Amino acid sequence: MLPFYHHKNLPDAAKKAYILLELTKTRKSCEIIIELLVKTHQKEEIIELMKGYNKSPGLLNIWNLSTDTNILVEKAKIPNSHIESGYYKMQRNPRGKCIIINNEPAVYRETHRFKHVFGQLYFDVQPFFNKNVIWIKEYLTNMSENSSLLNDNALVVVVITHGEDEKVLGYDACLESKKKEPNLQIYKDDQMVISDVVNIFKNFIRIPIIFIFDCCRISKAL
Repeated sequence: MLPFYHHKNLPDAAKKAYILLELTKTRKSCEIIIELLVKTHQKEEIIELMKGYNKSPGLLNIWNLSTDTNILVEKAKIPNSHIESGYYKMQRNPRGKCIIINNEPAVYRETHRFKHVFGQLYFDVQPFFNKNVIWIKEYLTNMSENSSLLNDNALVVVVITHGEDEKVLGYDACLESKKKEPNLQIYKDDQMVISDVVNIFKNFIRIPIIFIFDCCRISKAL
């Protein structure tokens, strides 16, 4: 079967519109188009493309990065998830807890961003700073065993830290990773495999859980 845009009786304008819509569905493909427009000096067309088809900021040399933490959450204009897929009701206020663990002082601002965003989404946001893996594991384990949280609509867990070989680093390991010649082996007990963090909640199945890991995933030596 021929793709939609290969049909002979289809007007050229419709074919172009279809191709453009397909290519702007994801951020990566949209940025490829942006790059082509940059090479042909079509900056105005880039702006129109972003407004009409994709919200990606595009190449960093075009857009000014913001340090603002007060990011506005816009309400959906067409709430259609109930038509296209299954969904979880979000009716409680607060919806549930949003736990943010940040082990990197240089990006504490990220905590404020997440707090502002999830606060607008009616979550009870609780930030924590400079925690080792023992504390993280114990705290999240206690949460997973707290049956009262099952009455919430959802749970959000955000971990902002350094990472190494699919592991998140506790605060002591983070400090070691910043050294000129770090030796993370001496802090192997202050590292935790990302999948093990998720598996803490493997029996926590009555409500959705959103995990956000803001960290590197591979070794710096690779």
